[in-house]
Amino acid sequence: FTELNLPFSEQFEGQLAIRHEDYGGSIGATTNPKLSLRYEVTEDLVLRGSAGTTFRGPSLNQLSGQFTSLAFVAQAGAFKAIDTFGNSALDPETATTFNVGAVFNRGDFKGSIDFWSFDFKDPIIVEPFGPLLANVLANPTGSPFANRVTFSANPPTAATFERIRVNIANGPDVNTSGIDASAEYSIPDVLGGAAVTFGGDMSYVLEYKVDALVIDGVQIAAPFDAVGRFNRTAGYIRPMPQWKANVFIDYARDQHNLRWVARYSTDYKDERGDLPSAAAGNIFLAPPVLDRGRTIDSSLQQDLHYRWKGDNDLTITASVIDLFDEGAPFARFETNFDPYTGRAFGRTFKIGVSKKFGGF
Repeated sequence: FTELNLPFSEQFEGQLAIRHEDYGGSIGATTNPKLSLRYEVTEDLVLRGSAGTTFRGPSLNQLSGQFTSLAFVAQAGAFKAIDTFGNSALDPETATTFNVGAVFNRGDFKGSIDFWSFDFKDPIIVEPFGPLLANVLANPTGSPFANRVTFSANPPTAATFERIRVNIANGPDVNTSGIDASAEYSIPDVLGGAAVTFGGDMSYVLEYKVDALVIDGVQIAAPFDAVGRFNRTAGYIRPMPQWKANVFIDYARDQHNLRWVARYSTDYKDERGDLPSAAAGNIFLAPPVLDRGRTIDSSLQQDLHYRWKGDNDLTITASVIDLFDEGAPFARFETNFDPYTGRAFGRTFKIGVSKKFGGF
C-alpha cells in the first residue's frame, strides 16, 4: 500500500493511493488506485471528489464451505431446507467508484452534499432459490437444474418439494448512483444559556440497475432497476426504498441533554403481484389472495433520548424508541414486515447507567 499527498497549492490538494493484493491460487492478484482531490474555493466552501477501483476476494467459506438452512419458500408455502455450497471457481468482486461533492461551513451552520456512483463487476452472491425452483417446476424433466431439487414424491410439484441446492456464485453486474446530503445549525446561547442544534441527513438512490442473472448458461431473471422495490423476486438484492432521511433537535444545558430524532423511509412496491396467503408468509390470513401489502407504506418513527452527566463521571441515560408506537409497515413476508428496513418492536424504553473509575 502506497499513499502520496499532493499539495498543489494552499487551496488545492490531492491524495493518490495504490494498493496491491495477491490472493494466490485461482483468485490471483490485483492493483487498485484511488485519487482524491480537495479544492478550497473560499473559507466557507470546499469542493471534493474521488475516483478509484476496489477489489474483494472470496473467503475460504465461499470457496469451499457448505451449510444448510431453513427458509420460507413461496411456491411451497412453507419453510424448506436450502443447501448452500461454496464455489472454488469464484472470481473476485471488483468495483469502480466515483464521488463528487461540496462542504459548506459558515458560522453556526454546516452542511454537505455528495453525488456517488458505484459500478460492481462479478459481485459475489448466493444464487436465489426461488427462480431456480420456478424453472424446475415449469419443466420438471427438461430443466438443467432438476438435479438440484429434491421432491418427496412424483410428479414433482410445489406440494412435494423438499429441498434445493444453491451455490455461491458471481452474480450480475450492478450500476448504482445516488445523492447524500446533511445539514446542521446550532444556536449556542438560547433560553438562558442552553445550546440548541437542528440537523438532519438524507440518502436518495437515483438508480440501482442489475444486469440479467444467468446461471449455467440459462437466464433466470431479466435486467431490472431495484430502486423502489421489495426485491423478493431477486433474493440477492436487498429491499430498496428510494430515499431515507433522519432529522433531529438537540437541547443541551449544563449537565442535561435532550435529543429528539425522527427517522423516515419512503414507500416501495412489492413487485410479486398476487400471492396466496401462505406464500405471503401469513398462514392466519384467509386464502386465496392477499392483496394487502402490494405497496409497503412509508415509515416515520420518532425517538426521544435524555442524558445526565454528573461531575463524578456518572452518566444516566433514558430513551423512548418509537415514541408513538408506530411499528413497521406491513409487508408480505414471513415476519409480516420487512426486517431489512423496518423496526417492529414498537415503543421501547431503555435506561442506562455508567460510571468511570480512576485508572480505568
